[in-house]
Amino acid sequence: MWFTLLIFVNTITMKRTKEKKDTGKIRYRKLGRGSLRFRGQIIKPNQVFEAYPGDIPPSFTDVIIPVDKDSGKPVRSKIKPAEYKLEPRGGNWFNIVNAKTGKRMNENALRRPDALKLIEKLAG
Repeated sequence: MWFTLLIFVNTITMKRTKEKKDTGKIRYRKLGRGSLRFRGQIIKPNQVFEAYPGDIPPSFTDVIIPVDKDSGKPVRSKIKPAEYKLEPRGGNWFNIVNAKTGKRMNENALRRPDALKLIEKLAG
């Protein structure tokens, strides 16, 4: 009898609280296809999970984005489009080069009108 009384007292004193503790974690959403192994978990596409900002590696910033806590919509910053320039190769042939990195964007040299069309598509 005293054993049942002890259980009854413990259930009365324990109360659930609905307050969420601020642990410093941020909610993130996984974009794209395929799953991701992260800190011992398998994160599936479009899954929302919590993690500390320092735990997200820079290489995952394109597939893991922070989620706004109020509306559930992702918060993204505007990405500036890359700038491209024509680099003469010789004769009437040109290469398209990324202005910031200096990386050539075309496989083979192009004529000027074709190169300008490709720059419009890349910048578009």
